[in-house]
Amino acid sequence: MVKKTTLFIAGVVLVGLATAVILSRRGWQSVTSGKSAEEAYRVRDKRIIELAQRLLQTTDEQVDDLIMPNPHPQAQWFPEAGLGLFMHWGIHSVVGAQPSWAMIKDYIWAGPVFLHPPEKYYALAGQFDPQNWHPQKWLKTAKDAGFQYAVLTTKHHDGYALWPSRYGNLSTRQVLDGRDLLADYVEGCRRNGLKVGFYFSPRDWHYPNFPLNHVDFDANKTGQYPEVDPQLNRRRFEQFFTFTIAQLHEILTRYGTIDLLWFDGMGWHGIDDMHTKAVYQWVRTLQPHIVINDRWGKVRNPDDTQDISQFGDFLTIECRRAEERPQGWWETCDIWDTGGGWGYDTNEGIRSLEWTLSSLIRCRQWGGNFLPNVGPRPDGEMTRGFYERCAELQEWMARHGESVIATLPPPADSVANVPLTCREHTWYLHVAPEQNRTGAILVRPPRPISEAVIMRTGSAVAFERREAWYRIQPPPGKSREVIRLTLSSQSGE
Repeated sequence: MVKKTTLFIAGVVLVGLATAVILSRRGWQSVTSGKSAEEAYRVRDKRIIELAQRLLQTTDEQVDDLIMPNPHPQAQWFPEAGLGLFMHWGIHSVVGAQPSWAMIKDYIWAGPVFLHPPEKYYALAGQFDPQNWHPQKWLKTAKDAGFQYAVLTTKHHDGYALWPSRYGNLSTRQVLDGRDLLADYVEGCRRNGLKVGFYFSPRDWHYPNFPLNHVDFDANKTGQYPEVDPQLNRRRFEQFFTFTIAQLHEILTRYGTIDLLWFDGMGWHGIDDMHTKAVYQWVRTLQPHIVINDRWGKVRNPDDTQDISQFGDFLTIECRRAEERPQGWWETCDIWDTGGGWGYDTNEGIRSLEWTLSSLIRCRQWGGNFLPNVGPRPDGEMTRGFYERCAELQEWMARHGESVIATLPPPADSVANVPLTCREHTWYLHVAPEQNRTGAILVRPPRPISEAVIMRTGSAVAFERREAWYRIQPPPGKSREVIRLTLSSQSGE
């Protein structure tokens, strides 16, 4: 009989004793193999080791009291948020390269700057010098434009940590004199009323002997893993798992309240159980109100064409639109830059306001959030295109923000022939520029309509009732419009 267990690890700060390779920024060199690298990544703190062992000894079946999504009162902001800002930033930003994937030889999604062999990529750590990293400035811009939360890459697959980690040999401890870039970001979020989100990649390609799917950083060798003794492979995985938990513990205990954790795939060739539920339960002991996406145990590569829901507080859909209404809490992330990559776009272009609004409204009509990504400049300043598009968004939100923030999806898709978002006594019809303006807009609310107004102009819109349906005159012109319907307190029956 399997014993059911509930993990409770006290959220105290554990001091790591991992050996770090301390080198100056100018003289930094990547160390990815050999004894020195293995020593740098070895965790020696007994409390972290014991914690990791508890998690490794706990199967998903033994965790039967973890409720998803998080029922904590301070977690309920997520389905109402509507719009979040995603940011990929790190050493790859120096040359405008695709984060991590630029190292993969002949990889279709490696981006415009190829940095193979990986030594070329990791050499960028010596050039990463964010003298203008003042996120409070552009986080205010984001908040003014309607963003409700932000998510920053604390560590991508390349393994570079934006905080002075005690573990490993690739963080700001080694190359930026211990500067904590995350602390500035967290403070900027809080000062501007944004929920604080951390992206964290459990995969770490800089970790010694990490079994990268693209063997030798070469897409032509995908899946051609060398043979490894199963016991040795298991031992290596457990050491890696311990290192990952150690870094996670750091970012979840250094900065106070963290509202969202965005994982991007824990995986190790030859090991199936990633102990997802045990990890999520442990995270909640440190941050009881946190919301976590569903990608700890789900490795997703840019080649993947489907987003299958796994275990988490919310489903993550990447770079595509949902084909049907997802169940539960969910979010779509997509690339906001025009360059097509997740990192800094040297052209500094941002997709159009219409693309942004169309994507946001598509998410909101089904109750999801939209998370567009922009890559800050290597010096830490935000791009020209970001400021330009945020100015347009701010103007649009000033008139229409109530139609997408803290709204609910309609009871069914069949109650209107245009995208629809709702509040208790107010419905919002979203009329796209390409919408046919010759035919009527049809809507079937649960109560009579007492007023219909174009939100941009305040002008009244004609409507008539035909049995359970209302026919509403489309707004003139070809601009995007939102029609606010005020519903009567009386039943429509």
